[in-house]
Amino acid sequence: MSIKKITDYLISSGRKVSQNTVAAYVEALTESFLFYQAERFDIVGKQLLKTNGKLYMVDMGLRNYILPRQLYDLGFTLENLVYLELRRRGYRVNIGKIGDSEVDFVARKKNTIEYYQVCADLSDENTFEGGNKAS
Repeated sequence: MSIKKITDYLISSGRKVSQNTVAAYVEALTESFLFYQAERFDIVGKQLLKTNGKLYMVDMGLRNYILPRQLYDLGFTLENLVYLELRRRGYRVNIGKIGDSEVDFVARKKNTIEYYQVCADLSDENTFEGGNKAS
Protein backbone atom coordinates (compact mmCIF):
# COMPACT_ATOMS: atom_id res chain seq x y z
CA MET A 1 0.00 0.00 0.00
CA SER A 2 1.05 3.56 -0.52
CA ILE A 3 -0.51 6.88 0.47
CA LYS A 4 -1.33 7.57 -3.17
CA LYS A 5 -3.09 4.21 -3.59
CA ILE A 6 -5.11 4.76 -0.41
CA THR A 7 -6.09 8.27 -1.56
CA ASP A 8 -7.06 7.01 -5.02
CA TYR A 9 -9.17 4.23 -3.48
CA LEU A 10 -11.01 6.66 -1.19
CA ILE A 11 -11.66 9.09 -4.06
CA SER A 12 -12.95 6.27 -6.27
CA SER A 13 -15.31 5.34 -3.41
CA GLY A 14 -16.85 8.81 -3.60
CA ARG A 15 -14.99 10.45 -0.73
CA LYS A 16 -13.30 13.81 -1.03
CA VAL A 17 -9.87 13.54 0.55
CA SER A 18 -6.38 14.89 -0.10
CA GLN A 19 -3.08 13.04 0.03
CA ASN A 20 -2.06 15.31 2.93
CA THR A 21 -5.06 14.17 4.98
CA VAL A 22 -4.36 10.52 4.21
CA ALA A 23 -0.68 11.05 5.06
CA ALA A 24 -1.64 12.53 8.45
CA TYR A 25 -3.85 9.54 9.27
CA VAL A 26 -1.21 7.09 8.07
CA GLU A 27 1.40 8.81 10.24
CA ALA A 28 -0.92 8.43 13.27
CA LEU A 29 -1.50 4.75 12.45
CA THR A 30 2.24 4.22 11.99
CA GLU A 31 2.99 5.87 15.33
CA SER A 32 0.39 3.62 16.96
CA PHE A 33 2.14 0.57 15.42
CA LEU A 34 -0.68 -0.52 13.10
CA PHE A 35 1.48 0.10 10.02
CA TYR A 36 5.17 -0.12 9.29
CA GLN A 37 6.50 2.23 6.64
CA ALA A 38 9.28 1.06 4.33
CA GLU A 39 11.17 3.84 2.59
CA ARG A 40 12.36 3.52 -0.98
CA PHE A 41 16.11 2.91 -1.41
CA ASP A 42 18.04 3.73 -4.59
CA ILE A 43 20.24 0.65 -4.99
CA VAL A 44 22.62 2.24 -7.51
CA GLY A 45 23.04 5.54 -5.63
CA LYS A 46 22.89 3.78 -2.24
CA GLN A 47 20.62 6.42 -0.71
CA LEU A 48 17.13 6.64 0.77
CA LEU A 49 14.53 8.37 -1.40
CA LYS A 50 11.92 10.61 0.19
CA THR A 51 9.00 9.56 -2.03
CA ASN A 52 6.93 6.48 -2.80
CA GLY A 53 7.43 4.48 0.37
CA LYS A 54 5.12 1.53 1.05
CA LEU A 55 3.04 0.60 4.06
CA TYR A 56 2.80 -2.85 5.60
CA MET A 57 0.16 -4.00 8.08
CA VAL A 58 1.33 -5.16 11.48
CA ASP A 59 -1.69 -7.47 11.71
CA MET A 60 -3.05 -8.96 8.48
CA GLY A 61 -6.23 -9.91 10.33
CA LEU A 62 -7.17 -6.22 10.49
CA ARG A 63 -6.75 -5.87 6.74
CA ASN A 64 -8.82 -9.00 6.13
CA TYR A 65 -11.56 -7.62 8.40
CA ILE A 66 -11.67 -4.20 6.71
CA LEU A 67 -11.51 -5.29 3.07
CA PRO A 68 -14.20 -7.38 1.40
CA ARG A 69 -13.14 -10.95 0.59
CA GLN A 70 -13.18 -10.29 -3.19
CA LEU A 71 -10.35 -7.74 -2.74
CA TYR A 72 -8.05 -10.34 -1.17
CA ASP A 73 -4.64 -10.26 -2.84
CA LEU A 74 -2.36 -13.24 -2.20
CA GLY A 75 0.67 -11.40 -3.63
CA PHE A 76 0.23 -8.49 -1.22
CA THR A 77 -0.30 -10.86 1.69
CA LEU A 78 2.91 -12.77 0.90
CA GLU A 79 4.86 -9.52 0.47
CA ASN A 80 3.53 -8.26 3.81
CA LEU A 81 4.47 -11.52 5.57
CA VAL A 82 8.01 -11.49 4.13
CA TYR A 83 8.41 -7.86 5.26
CA LEU A 84 7.32 -8.75 8.81
CA GLU A 85 9.64 -11.77 8.93
CA LEU A 86 12.63 -9.73 7.79
CA ARG A 87 11.89 -7.16 10.50
CA ARG A 88 11.51 -9.94 13.06
CA ARG A 89 14.95 -11.23 12.09
CA GLY A 90 16.46 -7.82 12.82
CA TYR A 91 16.90 -6.44 9.29
CA ARG A 92 16.43 -2.80 8.30
CA VAL A 93 14.04 -3.20 5.38
CA ASN A 94 13.56 -0.85 2.43
CA ILE A 95 11.93 -1.00 -0.98
CA GLY A 96 14.64 -1.17 -3.65
CA LYS A 97 14.67 0.92 -6.80
CA ILE A 98 16.88 0.42 -9.85
CA GLY A 99 15.92 2.82 -12.62
CA ASP A 100 12.26 2.11 -13.41
CA SER A 101 12.29 -1.33 -11.77
CA GLU A 102 11.56 -2.26 -8.19
CA VAL A 103 13.10 -4.83 -5.88
CA ASP A 104 10.55 -5.73 -3.23
CA PHE A 105 13.01 -5.63 -0.34
CA VAL A 106 16.53 -4.49 0.39
CA ALA A 107 17.31 -6.06 3.76
CA ARG A 108 20.34 -4.74 5.63
CA LYS A 109 21.90 -6.08 8.82
CA LYS A 110 25.41 -5.33 9.99
CA ASN A 111 27.63 -5.54 6.88
CA THR A 112 25.29 -7.63 4.74
CA ILE A 113 22.74 -6.54 2.16
CA GLU A 114 20.23 -9.01 0.78
CA TYR A 115 17.66 -8.50 -1.99
CA TYR A 116 14.24 -10.17 -2.07
CA GLN A 117 11.58 -10.37 -4.77
CA VAL A 118 8.21 -11.76 -3.67
CA CYS A 119 5.43 -13.02 -5.93
CA ALA A 120 2.55 -15.46 -5.68
CA ASP A 121 2.74 -16.65 -9.30
CA LEU A 122 5.67 -17.00 -11.71
CA SER A 123 3.50 -17.96 -14.67
CA ASP A 124 3.51 -14.34 -15.91
CA GLU A 125 6.62 -14.09 -18.09
CA ASN A 126 7.06 -10.39 -17.20
CA THR A 127 7.36 -11.31 -13.50
CA PHE A 128 9.74 -14.20 -14.21
CA GLU A 129 12.05 -12.01 -16.32
CA GLY A 130 12.23 -9.34 -13.61
CA GLY A 131 10.09 -6.83 -15.46
CA ASN A 132 8.28 -5.75 -12.28
CA LYS A 133 7.92 -2.01 -12.82
CA ALA A 134 7.85 0.38 -9.88
CA SER A 135 4.43 1.80 -9.16
